[in-house]
Amino acid sequence: MKYGLHYIYWQKDLQCKSYVPYVEKVKNLGFDVLELGDYLVLNMPESQVEALAAASKECGVELSVGLDPPADSSLTGEDKDCREKGIEFYKRAFARLEKLGIRTMGGNLLNAPARVPLKEYIEKEWEYGVDSLVKIGRSAAEYGIDLNIEICNRFENHILNTAEQGVRFAKAVGLPNVKILLDTFHMNIEEDSFFEAFLTAGEYLGHVHLGENHRRLPGKGHLPWNEIRDAIKAVNFQGIMTMEPLVNAGDELGDCCRIWRDMTDGADAARMDADAGQALQFMHYLFS
Repeated sequence: MKYGLHYIYWQKDLQCKSYVPYVEKVKNLGFDVLELGDYLVLNMPESQVEALAAASKECGVELSVGLDPPADSSLTGEDKDCREKGIEFYKRAFARLEKLGIRTMGGNLLNAPARVPLKEYIEKEWEYGVDSLVKIGRSAAEYGIDLNIEICNRFENHILNTAEQGVRFAKAVGLPNVKILLDTFHMNIEEDSFFEAFLTAGEYLGHVHLGENHRRLPGKGHLPWNEIRDAIKAVNFQGIMTMEPLVNAGDELGDCCRIWRDMTDGADAARMDADAGQALQFMHYLFS
C-alpha cells in the first residue's frame, strides 16, 4: 500500500508554476506519492516535464494524476463530436503521462451536467459513457496506464454516485485497466455503509481518496476511520491511498470547490506541513 498527498492541499488556485517543489515536500513528509490534478501537467514545456520526471525519480516519489474532461467536451453527451473531443483529450494525455512515469489516472470522468427529466437521458448517457471508456481504456492500456473512475456525490455527478453503480459501470466497460476510485468525502454523502461500499467495490477498487466529512485531512473530522480501515483491509487493497484535502478559501480554488471559510485554522506554511505529516502518521498507525 502507498500513501499519497494531493498537491492541491497547498494551493489557492488551480494552477502552479511547477510541481517540483511539491515532490520535495511530500518526500520530506514521508509520503510515497504526489497526486497532480490540473491541465498544467499537459501544457508544461518539455523542459519542465523532464525536470518533474527527474525530481520524481531522484526523490523516489511516484506521481499519479486526476483529470476531468475539459469544459468544452464530454464523454456522455448526445453530441458525438463533443464526445470524440473528450476521448481524444485523454488519448493525447497518455503520451505525456508516460513520460512522467504515471501509471494511475483518476478523475470525475462522467461529470457532464445533468439533463432533466433525468429518466429520459440517463440510459443513453450510460451507453455513451461506456463506449467512451472502452475507447479511452484501450488507449491507456497501450501505455500501461490504469484508469480509475471517481465515484462522486450527487452535486458533482449524476451518473455514478455509489460503489454499486461504479462496479456495474466498470463491468460494462469490461477492461482490466478500468476500475473505480472511492473517495471517503463523497462516500460520506452517498453510501449507507463505508464497509459495505468497499466490499462492493472489491477487485474493482483501483484507487482511494482520503478526506474528512468537510474535506480536511484525515483525523480532523468525524469519519469512522476504524471502519474504513477494516473495509480496505478486508478487500486486500494494495494500491494508492491519496489524501485530497481542500482547505484554502478564496481565489480560484475556493470559488471552484465551494470553500467559503478558512479550513486550515489559520495555519502558516510550517503548520500546514506539520498537519500533513501528522495525518500520515495517523494512517500508518491505523494500517499498522
